[in-house]
Amino acid sequence: MGAPRGQGRKERHSRRARISHGQIAMPGDHLAAYLQVLGQVEKDKAPLRKQLERLAHDFAQALTGQYTQQTVRKHTRIMELFIYFVCWDTEVCRMEEITRGIANSAFRRWYRSTVGDSLESQLKTTLKKFFQFLHREKGLTNEAVLKSFQR
Repeated sequence: MGAPRGQGRKERHSRRARISHGQIAMPGDHLAAYLQVLGQVEKDKAPLRKQLERLAHDFAQALTGQYTQQTVRKHTRIMELFIYFVCWDTEVCRMEEITRGIANSAFRRWYRSTVGDSLESQLKTTLKKFFQFLHREKGLTNEAVLKSFQR
């Protein structure tokens, strides 16, 4: 007999990178320890952030030959926010850990709550172009994310 319904799914979800939501409240005497932990998180995420920033720069360079400067700036701004989101609001530490949920719905939800406008189609277009660029030009393929952009 198989595992009870949903058990395998729960195990799969526990292995995925999680997304942080909400605010935290803490006593003032814990602030120093919290800041120390934040510093460690920043150090741990630095390689991912640098990799994403380098890839986003290469992506922008590739777009420069195809689109107007205004369009390139729009995609660049969205990528900067995506990098911030991945590095500060998820537990992702490697490119391979970016799931389709992080690249799609979670980022759009975070973007709406943080930035306030609802340019969902532009967010999707930018991320689709970015992940296709990574696949085509850099040989970095995230099948789950790429498939999520197919109609």
